[in-house]
Amino acid sequence: MISNVTAGCVTALTHGHNDNGKSTDTNKLPWVIVDIGFSGRSRSCGITINGEPIPDPVRSYRTTSTKGTVLGDKHYGMLCPAIKEWLDNDDSALKGRAFNLMIEAPLSMATVRRSERGEDDQGAMQGNPMARIPDRLDGTRSNGSAQTQQRLWYTQPASGLMVASMRLIQELAATLEDWQIRLFEGFVSFKEGNEPKGHWRDTCKLWKALPITSDSNLPRSRPIVDPTDGKVESILGLMGCERANETPPILRVTGPGAATVFAQPRTQRD
Repeated sequence: MISNVTAGCVTALTHGHNDNGKSTDTNKLPWVIVDIGFSGRSRSCGITINGEPIPDPVRSYRTTSTKGTVLGDKHYGMLCPAIKEWLDNDDSALKGRAFNLMIEAPLSMATVRRSERGEDDQGAMQGNPMARIPDRLDGTRSNGSAQTQQRLWYTQPASGLMVASMRLIQELAATLEDWQIRLFEGFVSFKEGNEPKGHWRDTCKLWKALPITSDSNLPRSRPIVDPTDGKVESILGLMGCERANETPPILRVTGPGAATVFAQPRTQRD
């Protein structure tokens, strides 16, 4: 059973590094932010730690060609050793032996609530996957008509990113068994057409949204799922973690500077 991985706290999102990430408060836990993806050959992931790109891990990777690559972009297999090397060489991190891990991938699921005895039948959809609240974004088209964009956790490639995340979390938990890992979900899927794209750039968008304050759109959190409609299931439960009923909070960034927090109250997770 994994005992050193827990869901992060919403309050941690309000304790950030001001100056748009240009200064680091050594009293705060490091923020390891990962844009994740599987690939057998390409650099399909991005990573920033406290707003900075980190180098490829030393052991066995220096022969890999880096020509034309972004420093913060990594092969999937580089993530765990690169994170460990950074932590092992940071004095303030070594003192606390804990860090915040934010992964840009679904870290929770939602299913349609099943009918309870004495209630109206929920129908054939009960138990099926359903959209989480952050998976949908309401907006307005240029002609003034309403539109809803959606990035559903259960469709491809999102569900594959959950598998990639589970493996990374398991590897980190085993490699850093005497460290505490606080888990958060990042969400930057709703992008405007003119926004710069790239794995490392996505991690920087999440970093720059910290700390969440009254100037950052929404300091209070919204639920991940309305409990009258569905049930949230955490990736921690799927992995057999000790704190299986905890759901990682979600930081969603849409457009320049806009950030929203989603978190499920404990009574709605059990």
